[in-house]
Amino acid sequence: MYDIDAAASVEELYLDMVRLHSAGLLSASRLESLHQSLDEVDSRHEDGSEEHHAQQRVVLASSLRRALHELRQGENAGVAEAWYEGRAYARKLNRAGVREAEHYAKNTLLIAGMMGVPTGKEDLVLLVALPVGGYVVVKVGGIAIHRAAFLLRKLRSVDDVLEHVKPWGLHARYAANDAELRRVAGNEAADAALRTQAHIGAPREGQRPGRENVWNPSDRNDNCTACVATIIRNSLEGYFKYSADEMERLFGYAGRERQFNVDASLRYIEKATGLKATSKPVTMLGGAPVGHYAIFTRWSDGGYRHVVYGRVTPTGRVVIFDPQTLEHMTYQQMQQRDGAMARPFRLEAAE
Repeated sequence: MYDIDAAASVEELYLDMVRLHSAGLLSASRLESLHQSLDEVDSRHEDGSEEHHAQQRVVLASSLRRALHELRQGENAGVAEAWYEGRAYARKLNRAGVREAEHYAKNTLLIAGMMGVPTGKEDLVLLVALPVGGYVVVKVGGIAIHRAAFLLRKLRSVDDVLEHVKPWGLHARYAANDAELRRVAGNEAADAALRTQAHIGAPREGQRPGRENVWNPSDRNDNCTACVATIIRNSLEGYFKYSADEMERLFGYAGRERQFNVDASLRYIEKATGLKATSKPVTMLGGAPVGHYAIFTRWSDGGYRHVVYGRVTPTGRVVIFDPQTLEHMTYQQMQQRDGAMARPFRLEAAE
């Protein structure tokens, strides 16, 4: 049976958990359960007290033991064994005064609602994927990586990051696309982001060449209604929680056999998001209201064949994103691609 290093600190135990998660050996729900347990400990004990620290260690050690024991019993036993032996060896090197191999420092870490990419022993690039595309990038320096990961565990959404990084003396930047991410975050962080699906926290399975589609993991071409619903629902939640597959599990199948027309598609999106669509199509151009839009496109044979996601930002920028295919485009590019007869409907808070 695996055992826990008696000399390991609270931060090191937590870092082992997020490394397991990053390696695809620990589910997002298990990591979230750990966060909830740590939150409960925080609420019951004075921050920094001896009892607070002791209870944090109890929670982390028991969670790590359980996770490793379950892995050893499951189909990933061989992977888990190698992972455990590698971590144990790295600790022996540390205690002997030898720094961890760079291999460990460069592992992608999945921390709460974000992805952390260590680029050195005490430098971390923090990436938060936005529901409408792009990243918020925060560079963390001057804090040991294991300490940074533990401190940042409570940041679960983009809003959390933006609220806390400034008081900590950190600076957040926005990267709108892959090229800008590479310029802002550096090649190592950008490469990790492109290897990892946009949701910081879930392992990729059955990866195919090209970008993995977190919104449409089953890679279907008939579930665009569910894909748009998941964009909006996740945006309202503040972090990634639902894929199109999960939308269908919760709110019903949205595939070809349903033969959705515009009204049926809008009713599905309303049910899945709790928002209400405008009764008639609206314009998204020329000072349109800020908010989420469902845009019906590909008019042919008397009906629309596709729906994509649209958003008007607080600065007035119009964002068009097809979550089914991971395509970003301008409104004009959408019209050129799918025909000029697009019909946008704004999704508003239900009264």
